[in-house]
Amino acid sequence: MLRGCDANQKPRSHVTSRIAWAKVPLTRLREIVADLAAAPPDLRAYVADRLAQLLARGDSEVLVAAHLMPDSDSQDRLPFVVDRIRRLIAAGSAA
Repeated sequence: MLRGCDANQKPRSHVTSRIAWAKVPLTRLREIVADLAAAPPDLRAYVADRLAQLLARGDSEVLVAAHLMPDSDSQDRLPFVVDRIRRLIAAGSAA
């Protein structure tokens, strides 16, 4: 389950401010999508909104790429990470 907030707390800023999950294996990113889908509706909506704001920026891919290691193999993961962000948005927006 996602950590960083409970039913009586607003999600902590570190939940979405640092794209730490961009550095985890892609298999874990699939689990994060499932975790978010199972999270309380207010947390799902919050994460989806913040990630949608990130992707709406003109420099979103540059920002995400900056959180990946600089080697070409890591940078080649960028499309997969952006796809997972979109899946997180979809999971968070699902009713």
